[in-house]
Amino acid sequence: MTPDDVSDVPDGSPTERTERADAARNRVRLLEAAARLVAERGAEHVTMHEVAEAAGVGKGTLFRRFGDRDGLLLALLGEAEADFHEAYTSGPPPLGPGAPARDRLAAFGSALIERVAADADLGTALGRQVVHERRFASGTGRAFHHHVSTLLRETGVDTDPDMLAHALLAFANFETGDSLHVGCGIPVARLQATWVDLARRVTHDGNRSGADWENEPMSIVKINVLTVPEEQRETLEKRFANRAGTVDGSDGFEWFELLRPVEGTDTYLVYTRWRAEEDFQNWMSGMGQAAHRGAPKEGGAPGSPQGERPKPAATDATLWTFEVVQQAGPKEG
Repeated sequence: MTPDDVSDVPDGSPTERTERADAARNRVRLLEAAARLVAERGAEHVTMHEVAEAAGVGKGTLFRRFGDRDGLLLALLGEAEADFHEAYTSGPPPLGPGAPARDRLAAFGSALIERVAADADLGTALGRQVVHERRFASGTGRAFHHHVSTLLRETGVDTDPDMLAHALLAFANFETGDSLHVGCGIPVARLQATWVDLARRVTHDGNRSGADWENEPMSIVKINVLTVPEEQRETLEKRFANRAGTVDGSDGFEWFELLRPVEGTDTYLVYTRWRAEEDFQNWMSGMGQAAHRGAPKEGGAPGSPQGERPKPAATDATLWTFEVVQQAGPKEG
């Protein structure tokens, strides 16, 4: 009998308790050895033989404990996902409890997409090495689905939230993320904004009748009207490009466009749409304020001549505020 094979031992016997203790110790040793090797070499370069050797146990013990390499990686994945699981189940809002379900759903998908794109995330590195079917059926996969479907129910979705959760999570998996982010070069911020938009439509637009819309708060639009001399156009556009991501993940943000004049005017329009005035003000007092201050000139420290803030590209600016009173999109079909 091997140290972690207790199936033939009478239940509750001293021998069984000894074998269970040995099996638990072996499991810890194997997972610690596997985690160490993954950290040193990367999950894709770690073999079962190397893990058994590093842990000081027989290869048969390793296979009996975890079944195969995917089983070992999934066990490691469960350990690596513990902090994230705690964050979205009991951490601070909006990811954790205390925020509206719609906001938690937006925060969860945004965090998941950010992790999928992060090379240094251990959970991501492990998950990439497991085939989709095993990952989907794992404890981590089931926990993600349960969380999303629960949030959908809390928002009042009654049109098969379980299937809608599968559909949403398909957008945030490795295969989709790699295809769009790596293959197509789509920024993480844009993927996150798309998740937020999908979640909003699933929990909001798709579950409202025409009568419901009459009492539904509409978005607000902020248009920053900038007067920009022709010689400063390139500078302005580069600065906005460098600020990419400072607004996309903000709570309540819905859309951004920088509109360049075509002819007859030197006026640029910076269009943003927000769920509510409060969301815009929260952004302006935080990330927006920092973005508008700009960065010190290269090579200088704040307060020094070389560290002075760059001069504005616009010679004049006016902020317009609008309420959305009607909206329409393309007709389906």
